[in-house]
Formats: sequence, structure tokens, C-alpha cells
Amino acid sequence: MDHEDLVRDGASGGLSTVHRSGSDRAFREMIMVHLGVDESEVVSDAKFVDLGVGSLTALELTVAVGDTFGIRITDEDVAKISTVGEAYSLIESRMGL
Repeated sequence: MDHEDLVRDGASGGLSTVHRSGSDRAFREMIMVHLGVDESEVVSDAKFVDLGVGSLTALELTVAVGDTFGIRITDEDVAKISTVGEAYSLIESRMGL
């Protein structure tokens, strides 16, 4: 699977890398549509709170992710996720990737 460096992690100076697979692209597009944000804002270390996600939007995204990827995301899962990268890691693990 191809990898692409997405963002420079300012705290560690390292590169943060995520899979640029079809599911990754679908997830990023879902975020852009639901939140009305530009693709440049949807990076792995972007915090959902900084993207304007409130409780209703979090619920909508959770349902959309579950329906799109055929996975179940619990309230406990949502409470543990704060960044785009964390959310995508959960999707990958639930999909067995």
C-alpha cells in the first residue's frame, strides 16, 4: 500500500504518515463534506474540535463512518478520538487493515 507524508509533526519534528488508500480518501471527503472544510485542513494531526466538531456533528460523522465502512463505532470509541489520524486508525483496525 502506498504511503504519503501528510504533515510535519511540529512537536517531534518527525513526519506523520497515513495510508492514502481508497478508504482514507473516502474518510477525508466525508470530513470535508460534513464540516465544510478544505482538504488542506484534513491532516492526520488535525483535532476535530479545531475543525468545528461539536456533539451533533460527531454523532453524524460516527453514523456516516459506520454506514460507509460497515463498522461499528461506540460512544467509548468516540470519546477516545481527538484527531483525524486517530479516527482513521480506528477505521483501519475495525476493517482489519
